[in-house]
Amino acid sequence: MIKTSKRNFVLACLLSILLLFSGVGCKTLLCRTGTPGTLPTVSNLGAYVSGDTAYMMYGAVRHAEDGWQIEQFVRQNKCTKLVLYMVNGGGSVLIMFDVCSALTAMRNDGIHITTVGSGLVASAAVPIFVQGDVRILRKDAMVMLHPGSWQGEEKELQPSECELAERWEHAYARIMSERTRMTEEEIYTLMNTGNSRTGQVFYTAEEALALGIATEIE
Repeated sequence: MIKTSKRNFVLACLLSILLLFSGVGCKTLLCRTGTPGTLPTVSNLGAYVSGDTAYMMYGAVRHAEDGWQIEQFVRQNKCTKLVLYMVNGGGSVLIMFDVCSALTAMRNDGIHITTVGSGLVASAAVPIFVQGDVRILRKDAMVMLHPGSWQGEEKELQPSECELAERWEHAYARIMSERTRMTEEEIYTLMNTGNSRTGQVFYTAEEALALGIATEIE
């Protein structure tokens, strides 16, 4: 009896620990039922559902599960529309590729995507922004492009890193050209004609509209 009680106590402790740590990093979201739900990994996403539309806030391109979370939230709630709000300074180009793929897959399945940019939409966030069928920039928003780099300092890269960064630049330019009025060559040139130190070049909402990055200004 004593051994059984001891074993049960140990199991209860282990279960409590598992429950405690399984909740760490979970992002609580509002599901279609109006009850709290969770996505099983940490991210910087906030989201809720209203009718057939999923509303999400995306603040930085830095978590490997971002694309998966966005797609699963929309599909699990059986939404036919996604409104993705972005005040986003960018982040990982590799994660950007994945998020773009997730948004493209949803768009190909008939899910209508609206992206709304406010404040700053920069770097790796820009190709994600242009995945919207409708792309709205707030009137005071800025868009920033720069050469492929780490921390925006292209001149500090090693030769092998420069080669990889250039490959990323061309892939970035291709994605942008598919969703704007610019050619891949034009985008590649724009990315490499900015600030002499960082390569950064900023565009107003009106300039981004003219380039086809945005479809309207609000």
